[in-house]
Amino acid sequence: MCTLFIYRSKNTEWPVLIANNRDEYLSRSFMPPDYHWDNNVFAGKDNIEGGTWLGINNYGLCAAILNRNSDNLKKNKVKTRGYIVIEALKQKNAIAALNFIENNFKKNTKFFNLFISDYKNSFWIKYKDDILKSYEIPYGYSIIDNYDLNDDKSKKQLLYKKIFLHKKLPNPKENNFKDWQEMLFLEEKYDNINLSSVFVTDPNSIYGTVCSSIIGLPNKDKTKDNIIWLYSENKSFYKKLSPFKQ
Repeated sequence: MCTLFIYRSKNTEWPVLIANNRDEYLSRSFMPPDYHWDNNVFAGKDNIEGGTWLGINNYGLCAAILNRNSDNLKKNKVKTRGYIVIEALKQKNAIAALNFIENNFKKNTKFFNLFISDYKNSFWIKYKDDILKSYEIPYGYSIIDNYDLNDDKSKKQLLYKKIFLHKKLPNPKENNFKDWQEMLFLEEKYDNINLSSVFVTDPNSIYGTVCSSIIGLPNKDKTKDNIIWLYSENKSFYKKLSPFKQ
């Protein structure tokens, strides 16, 4: 199951840093981040349903979606969750994206956790049991998977939190992301927790981590630096993507 690591800070040059592993069926085709929709949205693309799991736009907005454990999996004619990220990224900032989702979501998808953030505001939107709720993401360390944000009911989150807290924060100014890069590639497995490694591998080659991302959102009031996106597929070398000028 996909995991999103978040570090949010006050009055810094890089107030939002995230790391994400996308776990998926290995047979599910996708395309790496690019301008698959228009020149404003830069995101990966799922070739099966046409949506995305993670993206940014030229206003400095970032959005990511993660599956939740769903009781509505058997509903027919549900829409892909990936379109929600694209709709969010058509907005100019996190508050506008939050308002758009709250006012326009049709409850026609499987359940999800949605992350939306710019350098000023960060939100977690939960869709569960046909109810949509939104929350501000706290400052400091946070984790989202298929449970709630920072949820002690998630064995994986409890495990990952111990790893996350001991990793040195990235320093985009010095191009230093070493600890987080290594964290996303960890393959150590733990007893009694299914798919427990941060980087998920499957001996049957059916399901696992297909790509990894680290994204930094710059504070436009403190730096002229651009959004940073480090991207890797199948544990390969991280590529630095800088699609937008701020």
